Amino acid sequence: MTLKRLRNQNGSVLVIALMMLVVLMIIGIAATNTSTVELQIAGNDKVEKQTFYQADGGSEVGISIVEENILKAGFDSVGGYHGVTVANPTLYLNETMPNAFDAAMTRDGETTEFRVFGRPAQFSPGSGMQMAAGYEGKGKGLAGGGAFKVFDIQSHHDGTVNSKATIRVQWRHML
Repeated sequence: MTLKRLRNQNGSVLVIALMMLVVLMIIGIAATNTSTVELQIAGNDKVEKQTFYQADGGSEVGISIVEENILKAGFDSVGGYHGVTVANPTLYLNETMPNAFDAAMTRDGETTEFRVFGRPAQFSPGSGMQMAAGYEGKGKGLAGGGAFKVFDIQSHHDGTVNSKATIRVQWRHML
């Protein structure tokens, strides 16, 4: 009688189907957890990139502010200038990186700060000042330029979810 029951296959399809459902349910739960983690990673990546691009765009604005500041030999006063709040009206004269920001731009409730300092002016290679005898041979003319000053422009942006980005560029201003 026991042997007869072991050979009876009634209900075996039900047991196999239930086992398959359990396996598929485990795979489904794992896929849901994986997609949740992937969504969090994608969201964090988006925030990081937005913060980086805000700081990078700020470096471009910083270059424009430095050029305008040089052109006008400093701004008239501390205050707003083309959507940028300028804290140092003669920022082009900085010779060391300041502790506080020189200018800041606020957009959509988020602020990008700029710090600027200029290195000492240098004569350009091949310039008339560097090679006083400009007529003495090939490549020694006045066409090489005069002098230049290199500015370090640091743009810092604090984004959402504690994301931060700092971009530092060097800008060569020809004198």
